[in-house]
Amino acid sequence: MSFVLILRENGVKENDRGFNLLSRGLIGREIKRGIMMKQAEQKEIGRIRVTDTRELVASLIDDEKLDLRIWVDSESYKGWTKQGLRFYLHEGNWDEFKKLIDKVDQAYQEIA
Repeated sequence: MSFVLILRENGVKENDRGFNLLSRGLIGREIKRGIMMKQAEQKEIGRIRVTDTRELVASLIDDEKLDLRIWVDSESYKGWTKQGLRFYLHEGNWDEFKKLIDKVDQAYQEIA
């Protein structure tokens, strides 16, 4: 079921200001009218240790985005940081991303 249909079924009209904000994702997960937006499905692909307390975690979000994010596990904080990126896997983007990673690898090989 699409998000637009859920909004309509819960009494949100297309000409409401809230509909435009909601359909564009400008309001958080909970909506004042009691509607709960769909939770993103996150599948962890793998992780690598960056420091004693930090790991870089790769995840797929809703099978359409690659999320690379830092996870911290220290005495004072345990959880996600804002550090990272979310990369949308649209046509052509993935090939361009792989080419960029190849360039990074080439530059690393030259300095290693």
